[in-house]
Amino acid sequence: MVGSPLRAQFAELFIRVGLIPDGGGTWNLPRLIGMGRALELFYSGASVPADEARAIGLASYVYPTEDFAASVAAYATRLAAQAPLALTRIRRAVRDAQDSSFAEALAREAALQREILSSADGFEGFRAFLEKRPPVWRGE
Repeated sequence: MVGSPLRAQFAELFIRVGLIPDGGGTWNLPRLIGMGRALELFYSGASVPADEARAIGLASYVYPTEDFAASVAAYATRLAAQAPLALTRIRRAVRDAQDSSFAEALAREAALQREILSSADGFEGFRAFLEKRPPVWRGE
């Protein structure tokens, strides 16, 4: 990305108009970037450049402006090729693990894994692995 402009900025601007963050910001942002950094953004209303946002965990990826659309499309294509049942259960497991013990998280993972393994996609994934070919997901 050297020499490529990154124009994106991230900010929590509520303080500038005398409000508190909403839309789940006070819950999400501290979990994403840590309490100290979140409070700094909430209190100051400062903008965070794209490269810094990536460095602190506020953004997973940043792309040069001229490559943005193609890069996002390529990322979306990679995600769309993944197993849909696994994707939804990963999201559920990670979300629910935030408010549970380690033992509860392990039990939830095992239950969700059993759901997948008893599905058509679970069978397809196993069969494709044994046959050394890419799986064909149906979301079933």
